Amino acid sequence: MTDIKEPSVEFQAAIRERLSYCPETGNLYWLEPSPERFSRVADYATWRTRFAGQVAGKTRSDGYRAIRLTIQKESITVLAHHLALFMLTGVWPVKFTDHINGDRSDNRAVNLRAVSRQENQRNQKRRTENTSGYLGVNWAKHAKKWCARITFDGRQKNLGYFNCVTHAAVARKLAEQQHGYHENHGRA
Repeated sequence: MTDIKEPSVEFQAAIRERLSYCPETGNLYWLEPSPERFSRVADYATWRTRFAGQVAGKTRSDGYRAIRLTIQKESITVLAHHLALFMLTGVWPVKFTDHINGDRSDNRAVNLRAVSRQENQRNQKRRTENTSGYLGVNWAKHAKKWCARITFDGRQKNLGYFNCVTHAAVARKLAEQQHGYHENHGRA
């Protein structure tokens, strides 16, 4: 996911007042609201009945869970994994938040880590349009061989051409290990 801006102190306090986080399940739950937040008693009663104690947010089409918060008449949607990391550490994650196992809806404490953009890119799943079955390996028509490549320090390095896709994949995997890629990088 992308870099995020740190919200105001008031917004961070409101998050703590309105949500609780369960590190084992990764779920965020709506807390019992303060009646002062509502202009009408009926609105308070309705909200409390419908939401208090319930899992907060909805899963978006991209697989991330998002939670909509309204604070001082300003509505903002925040990704649940950012909120979970904030609730875990007490510090707003201004870097990227990586789902270690690649499951965007799995916000358990053991599956989240604050990382740089580069570290986040070193734990990607294999793209759906990949035809070789291996990240960083493709068929080179001009050479009529399998080509293995890796990117590090902002540069792409050609690892060589191979007659066998498996040999190209091994070369790529060795380069991943050498350059600090996560062990889950390239998973299906």
